[in-house]
Amino acid sequence: MYCNNCGEEIKEGADFCPNCGIAIISNGAQGNNSTNSSKNKAKRVNKRTQIIIGAVMTGLIILSVPHSIYYENKRDRYNSQGGQTRDEIEKTDINIKNIKADEISIGDYIAFGRYEQDNNIDNGAEAIEWRVLDKTTSDSGGRECILVISRYALDCLPYNEEDEDVTWETCDLREWLNNEFYYGAFSEVERNQLLTIKNNNSDASFYDSSWSGKGGNATSDNVFLLSYEQAENYFENDDDRECYPTDFAIWNGAYDHTEHHCFWWLRSPGYDQNCAMRVGDDGDLHNFDVDRDDWCVRPALWIYVD
Repeated sequence: MYCNNCGEEIKEGADFCPNCGIAIISNGAQGNNSTNSSKNKAKRVNKRTQIIIGAVMTGLIILSVPHSIYYENKRDRYNSQGGQTRDEIEKTDINIKNIKADEISIGDYIAFGRYEQDNNIDNGAEAIEWRVLDKTTSDSGGRECILVISRYALDCLPYNEEDEDVTWETCDLREWLNNEFYYGAFSEVERNQLLTIKNNNSDASFYDSSWSGKGGNATSDNVFLLSYEQAENYFENDDDRECYPTDFAIWNGAYDHTEHHCFWWLRSPGYDQNCAMRVGDDGDLHNFDVDRDDWCVRPALWIYVD
């Protein structure tokens, strides 16, 4: 038996997953220690989790015929726009730094955690590359820590499954990041290196006085999305915010547009309560309906480095 949350093999009769700690309910289902427990986890079992769980348990990718055709067409269209994969487009060589305080500077790249990226389940998940956005001393304990964002858009998910009024605190994407992604992408040792950060969430009127979206309560997050303010402050310009999706994100439905760049979510609200901010394919900042399902996810983290 395998854990539906992280993919770890579980011995028969176990009460908890030995890797991520999630409870195994007596009927064989698994519990969810969600940051938004009022949400039904069954709602989150979408095309992406079906692929991952199916691949882990059987080594096969099982999809319905209509979905298979849909994603094959997505990939064919992507490749027909120049015949290039993400790896062929992104030629910039980077030096992956060690995760040590005296060796890392803002703008460097590190490798931390693993996630499927090349869309080849057989060769296992790939190391996640992260760009360092900030470096500071934590308030608790005075330890050195860095803020990072994934180099590539790792997956394709809506901000919220339903077109409804939400905040970052209550949206489905926050739940996914702090549960499925958090436990699936990082080992227990790596999770112990992550800070639980308090995120303040500004109203949309902060950047457009005519917009009514409310940021909601402050949240405690292990994994999160950048805010509108952070997307402005941590990148030099629109070009610097442009991002390529991984092949896995493309296969999961990512909308690829100008120069094969993708759209990616921010956690901030949009002009109304059922809208959220996003970074466009050309790096601009705007908003759209929360249930848009062809936009991408660039997780952000704070990591202890000393």
